Amino acid sequence: YTLTIYKADDRGEYTEVVAAYRIAHGGNKTPAGIFTLGEKERWHNFPDGGTVQYATRYHQRLYVHSPLYAREDASQLWPRYYDGDHGIGGSNTGGCLRMVTEASRFIYENCKEGTTLEIVNGSPKGTTSDPVPDRNGLRIDPTDVNMQEQLDAAAAERAAEEAEKLAEQAEDVQEIVEQEATEAQAE
Repeated sequence: YTLTIYKADDRGEYTEVVAAYRIAHGGNKTPAGIFTLGEKERWHNFPDGGTVQYATRYHQRLYVHSPLYAREDASQLWPRYYDGDHGIGGSNTGGCLRMVTEASRFIYENCKEGTTLEIVNGSPKGTTSDPVPDRNGLRIDPTDVNMQEQLDAAAAERAAEEAEKLAEQAEDVQEIVEQEATEAQAE
């Protein structure tokens, strides 16, 4: 299942593809039709459990949103709602359109309230999307820029700590070498 974002061409018609993202939808719980994007929430908590990022309401209690998380923490992804048995690419939502964080963030940041969303059955325009990226066993969405920045910062911190340990070890070795040289001269 694919969500395709279009921009206006020279004639003002929405024919130019900006992006296409794989989504999960709710089968007959996801209504077909033309909708208007409404309120947006950086994090949205569902009453039955689960939290999502970059939620944009499109119809009543239905949203365009990221994968589900245990709480408002991008490192607490629920894998089954990303690439598991209820993953992106299936018809397994309560009517919402679930997608990778990159896609929901794009809509959240670039599609203003009042933007038209058209949900159609089938693929009459022939657009397709790539599978979701591999999360390599981690509980994060690899398309989440915020999470990637945190991972990069953590990796840089670990590298700095490792460099500091190596420098300390080098100093220890230097002291031993100097001590052995002093002892050798004394003999």
